[in-house]
Amino acid sequence: MDDAPLIFWGRCRSGRRWFWAASEHEGDQAHGWADTRDEAARQGNAAAVKLAAGRYANIEILHGIAVEHLKRLNAAKGAAQPPRSARTGV
Repeated sequence: MDDAPLIFWGRCRSGRRWFWAASEHEGDQAHGWADTRDEAARQGNAAAVKLAAGRYANIEILHGIAVEHLKRLNAAKGAAQPPRSARTGV
């Protein structure tokens, strides 16, 4: 099955919560937050299965994918905020 999609999912700590991400290689992505490590694992795995959409797929756990996805989300969030001096009036 050479045409089987490659899908990764992983989880990482995000403050007091856990962040999970799933990504099809060069394809769709999904992410979210959960209250516990186990719930993040369940949701990440479920998202990977959903991305497979009933196809045979190679699904692998790669927690670094969640770390990198969270970094990108946080960077975009930070870039969307006005500079600190504009927020504090200084």
